[in-house]
Amino acid sequence: MTAYSQCFYSTLDTLALCMFVWGPGNLFSYREVEDIVRCATGWECTLWELMKAGERKVNMMKHINARRGFSRKDDILPDRLFEPIPDGPSKGAHVNREIFPTMLDQYYGMMGWDAATGNPTPAKLMELGLEWAI
Repeated sequence: MTAYSQCFYSTLDTLALCMFVWGPGNLFSYREVEDIVRCATGWECTLWELMKAGERKVNMMKHINARRGFSRKDDILPDRLFEPIPDGPSKGAHVNREIFPTMLDQYYGMMGWDAATGNPTPAKLMELGLEWAI
């Protein structure tokens, strides 16, 4: 869900449809996003095509950061997220520090990124038509 959400939010950012406070599917339905693009551009796109555009954006940004020296060591969470939430409906929820590296490996696998560096592989960049960036 994290990988798909990141690609969808990236798509919305690309379309200048900020969903920060609403969440995906709450301000505009997925079909309405397709309609917005069709009405504005004439492109009869599918949600899948829009998601791939968002995925390209995420990978371009990650690749730019890799060129600037960022790697897996920089993909960390604030300590606060490892602490249990003190009260409210999510009381006790937290990210398990011990399994976070495994979760990161799974996320990198979903994104098609190198597990050691945390950066897009050449194969992933080629899949997305970004071979010119290699």
